[in-house]
Formats: sequence, C-alpha cells, structure tokens
Amino acid sequence: MAFDSQGHALSSQNTLVDQDQWLVDVPIHGVTTPYRVIGDAFAWLCLAGAAALVGFGVFRRRPPAFAPPERATGREPEFVAR
Repeated sequence: MAFDSQGHALSSQNTLVDQDQWLVDVPIHGVTTPYRVIGDAFAWLCLAGAAALVGFGVFRRRPPAFAPPERATGREPEFVAR
C-alpha cells in the first residue's frame, strides 16, 4: 500500500495475484514532521544517555566487599567479658 502524508491510501496491490510492477505517484512535499525538524538528534541523545549510564555503572566507586570491623567503623572492636 502507498499512503499520503495524512495517512490516506493512494494505491494498493495484491502481490498474491498481481506480480507486475507497481507505480504510484506519492507526494513528497508539504508536511513538516518532528523528524524533519530535529533529524537524528533525539536518537544521538538517547545513545549518549545510554553510554553515560553504562559508564556510571562501570566506573562508580564501590565499597570493599569485606572489611574488618575496626576499619569499617573506624574504632576498635569491643570485647565483653563473660
């Protein structure tokens, strides 16, 4: 099927029955779309945002997996006499 800028069907072809070439005049001017205005800027911004999130996830500082109690709290461990 071929459509104009408002979504109206201009022509259709049943390819199961008709195997001939199909020519349709489709207007290419007259409508300004958001993609025509900003182009690929939105896609590039999404890609940059995803790369930044991956970078933050990979390079962020993490606490050590295991630390002795005196290093974790900054004070000596307390021993209780029984």
